[in-house]
Amino acid sequence: MVYYRHVVSGLTPVGRPWSSTLHSNGSGTLTATQAAWNQWCTTFFGTTLAPMWNTHTTVAETTTYQLDPVTGKATALAKTPNAIVGTGTGGSLSSRDSMVFSLFSAVPGKPGRGRMYIPATDDSHIQTTGQLVTADATTIANGFRSAYATFKLTTLGVVWHKAIKLGDAIVDVELNINLGSQRRRTNKVARVTEGGPV
Repeated sequence: MVYYRHVVSGLTPVGRPWSSTLHSNGSGTLTATQAAWNQWCTTFFGTTLAPMWNTHTTVAETTTYQLDPVTGKATALAKTPNAIVGTGTGGSLSSRDSMVFSLFSAVPGKPGRGRMYIPATDDSHIQTTGQLVTADATTIANGFRSAYATFKLTTLGVVWHKAIKLGDAIVDVELNINLGSQRRRTNKVARVTEGGPV
């Protein structure tokens, strides 16, 4: 069995790059595993999320890294270009606004939990409370799980433990209807201020 690190990446509405990562463990080849990951992303992002994303939110590429079993470092990679573009009609939110998927293994507590940060929908899918519209959250969560069900036939998603270079199988996925913040998407943007002496 081989451990893999999967990355999906693209641009947010303001042109800043975003990425999200998932680890897996399987017996398939790198080529087959990347094909399964790209299919997962094409199905979930292209079918479920694109209609809810602002037209400036994109998926540009998927990548799978094969990991060394001792060091956990990448020994090979496979990439697939993508051109998934949001088709939603609502306005854009901040690049920091993210949907947060919690990935749970059978291990209790924090060691058994991972997260994936995905760019938020456009504002037409957000309630006045700042939460995702409940029906949309259900659609997104179901789309994620459905695409994952096919993906795991090739390689099983895991909560990765960097210190010991091992992962525990994901057994449950939950979407928080409260948006999270992915600060690293904007923390390198040049500071722009307004003001003066008082």
